[in-house]
Amino acid sequence: IRVANSREEKVRALEDKAKAAEHLALAESLEAKYRQKFEAKQEEGRVFEEEEALRKKEMIAAYNLKIEQIKKDFDDSIKRKDEEIKKSEQLKDECTRQQTTAITNEAIKEAQFKKKQLEGYLEEATLKQRLEIMDKYREINL
Repeated sequence: IRVANSREEKVRALEDKAKAAEHLALAESLEAKYRQKFEAKQEEGRVFEEEEALRKKEMIAAYNLKIEQIKKDFDDSIKRKDEEIKKSEQLKDECTRQQTTAITNEAIKEAQFKKKQLEGYLEEATLKQRLEIMDKYREINL
């Protein structure tokens, strides 16, 4: 009976060993399958992270371009304002020159008018003096 038991035990042990080998093979197969899935997910995550990092770099580059454009627009605006100020100062200077010229011309005209008036008075005075001299001369001769 002992030999039979040992045979049955051997058979059971062999069956158990075969089942254990099947379970081990199944476990290894499942482990390999899940490892592949895990590695694929890791690869997906890595690819996603790389794509996300690339998108972030592109966004940063786009923002930097926008910032540069804003700076350029601001500098251009300052240049335009400076040019407008220069033109305004030039116009102011030109207006001042024109006003000075107009005032000077007016003063010259007024001075010329006064000169003509004085020349007229002088001529009138000279005529009066001539008339007076002629009157005196006539008196003397009469």
